[in-house]
Amino acid sequence: MNKPIKIGVMICTRKRPEMLKSCIQSVLPQINSSQYQDFVVVIENDEQDHCRDIVSSFQRGDRPNNIHYLIERNLGIPLARQRGVDFALEQGADWMAFVDDDEEMADGWLEAMREAAGEFDCAAITGPVRYIYSSTTPDWLDCSQPKEKARGTRLLTAATNNTLLNATWYKRHDCNPRFDQNLRFTGGSDTDFFYRLTDMGGTIKWVDDAWVNETVPEERLTMPWQLQRSQRTAANATQIAKKRKGSFYAVKRYLPKSVGRFVRGILGLILAACVYLISPRSAKRITFKALKNLFSGTGSWRGFLGKSPQPYLRITGK
Repeated sequence: MNKPIKIGVMICTRKRPEMLKSCIQSVLPQINSSQYQDFVVVIENDEQDHCRDIVSSFQRGDRPNNIHYLIERNLGIPLARQRGVDFALEQGADWMAFVDDDEEMADGWLEAMREAAGEFDCAAITGPVRYIYSSTTPDWLDCSQPKEKARGTRLLTAATNNTLLNATWYKRHDCNPRFDQNLRFTGGSDTDFFYRLTDMGGTIKWVDDAWVNETVPEERLTMPWQLQRSQRTAANATQIAKKRKGSFYAVKRYLPKSVGRFVRGILGLILAACVYLISPRSAKRITFKALKNLFSGTGSWRGFLGKSPQPYLRITGK
């Protein structure tokens, strides 16, 4: 590594104090034990500063300047993310780390990210998320983890749940892209951001050993929530494609997928009805998969029409 790499870790939060505490507790000791000038910045996205005291409680040590608090009173996660990026740049960060407030960083996460930052010449680096489900998770829900990738795999986009952004690359491109405020409650502003980054010639590399853990809240283990997630994911994918490459491209890519999902959904419901008498448990899994297809199909149409759901008007987790 040619020079010390200073990392600013950004945590956006809103009305989830317990999760925020756990998140900070997992990353701040790694910051404090580092020989570098790393720091954490918590960006509260709310009209009132509910979490200021939580952050202040972590500033009572030998290195109180290792954690900062900001409030972004204009609601919308893209605004909070951009506020964090701008602040991290002001603080002289070489790389800016995005993590979610409902995550906990595994031991060694910070140094694994720093090592990758020194290894790869790229605009961004992203790593794996391990999802932790409760013992009460319904058996119809697929709890398998995301597929593994080889270290250094090049990606077209990323999320902000475990990703580093190269400040040098970002400043070289006049601090573009910026998070789209029009996506403030729909979700997908991170996917859109990193798609635009790669469209501008930036590269995103995968790092396999910088883990974060995310405990899935009970509210997200219901069938309605999971189906609504499928719908808004499809809507966002279609809307982002339309934004990037035009309506014709979006229709050409996602209309066949939407039709296929409708067909698989209807056939799946018929199959579930046939299987129910033999195995109600299997029938429920088939039903959920069929409904996911139907909701994804309608989501694509909502994306075509610019009517994406706005799930982030409601908060899940504590």
